[in-house]
Amino acid sequence: MLNKLINTWFHITIMLLPVLCVKCSSPVSGVETGNPVMTACAKTALNLLSNNTVWQPESYLISGKDQLDPNSIVSKQPQSLSKRTASTDSTSYDVTKPAIVKRVDTIINVSKVYVNDTITRTSLKSDTSLLTRSDLSNDSATVITDKTVSELIFVVDTVFVYDTVTVTHYDTIAKWGEIASPNNTTSGNKVTIYQPTPTVTAESDAMNVYLKVISQSGMYSIPASFTSNTNETYSRISRSGTIASITIFEEYSDADGDGNLLSSTENNIPLINLMASYSLSNSKQSLSVRFDPGKDRTFSNTADNHIHSLHKEMKSGDVTSEKISYTQIHTNGGEENFSLTLLRMPQNDSVLLETTDFSLFVSDPASGTTNNSNELVKAHYAAQYQNRSLKSLDLSVIPNSKINATSTASKAALKIFVDYGKGSTGIFEGSVDYISKTVSGVYSENGNEFEFNYDGTSEVSDFEIKK
Repeated sequence: MLNKLINTWFHITIMLLPVLCVKCSSPVSGVETGNPVMTACAKTALNLLSNNTVWQPESYLISGKDQLDPNSIVSKQPQSLSKRTASTDSTSYDVTKPAIVKRVDTIINVSKVYVNDTITRTSLKSDTSLLTRSDLSNDSATVITDKTVSELIFVVDTVFVYDTVTVTHYDTIAKWGEIASPNNTTSGNKVTIYQPTPTVTAESDAMNVYLKVISQSGMYSIPASFTSNTNETYSRISRSGTIASITIFEEYSDADGDGNLLSSTENNIPLINLMASYSLSNSKQSLSVRFDPGKDRTFSNTADNHIHSLHKEMKSGDVTSEKISYTQIHTNGGEENFSLTLLRMPQNDSVLLETTDFSLFVSDPASGTTNNSNELVKAHYAAQYQNRSLKSLDLSVIPNSKINATSTASKAALKIFVDYGKGSTGIFEGSVDYISKTVSGVYSENGNEFEFNYDGTSEVSDFEIKK
């Protein structure tokens, strides 16, 4: 991942309209030199749909779809809680039974109780580990994991409970050699003792497990023998550090509010928020993504992981140079429309602002369909200029049929509006053939109409007044 991060640093995947530095107050018939604005527009229309990855939101992740797996930033999972053991009870008891005429007997009642119980102990644990590369680059990253640790403790034990009770007897014992009179003979009293069965429950504190014993003689606890099964529920995984001179911060956190990062309650598809920033010298990128693991509910299988929203910003110093956003526009009966917008602010004297917007159709993303199900229905490009005779440009490409990431556009309708300033405008309506790489249509300005044709293979354009 580290090498891919370096290779994809600040990579821009869209070809934008060339800077127009030619003054043209009105069109002139001829070849190429007649109207360079229309030639540049034709090239832009062909470039807009020449690369299908440009309108796929995962294309703007540092590591592509691999970044849609929170475990991608953890090279070694933190170890689970260690199992704990408890000592056994070694209490011994002395038993005496004095017998006299006035006899007080101490009766020991032994109860054998079998315990088979399960208790759950839950705690919040934060682990911090330092990851370093094995080469000499001194790259390192601090990984922090917040997780809820639930420990199921199975108590299987046999408990012996010793209770004592004293019983006083008043007996008349005949002396040796004497014959007791039948009328004066008193036998010993017969005493029956009923001892209730003790209650034993399993309980735990922060470190140990005890058997809480409640008996007739009182309440006490003894260490218990047990085994445990630890289950960890992550709520946050983050890392920060330096990788190949790039300062990074990445954090994955629970987005659906159940405190569980990698799964969801009631068999719902879990949601995750990714917040990240990358800095290199005077350049900085910030990234915010919300996504789910798709229909298989497994983040490690990123093929069907689905992005709900994405926001990315590039800065040079404190000046923003580019913004990218992928957001839902509206829902219509199970069908959702999204917009992927690229906003570019070049720091030069001619181009003030460039905006490329891709209108996408997504069918039922809640079912866990892949991002390949995004279908392009329209591409729109707009630019504003300064210190030039061209004031603004507005260009729309509408494919004849929806296209996805695995298909290519064949033909599309093309509409262009050009504002030269001071009330002078131009309008073009025509079509784009992506197979033959040609653009053709009619351009009108100041009441005049012109036939325009452009061949992308030879890069030659014809601009003739319409007869």
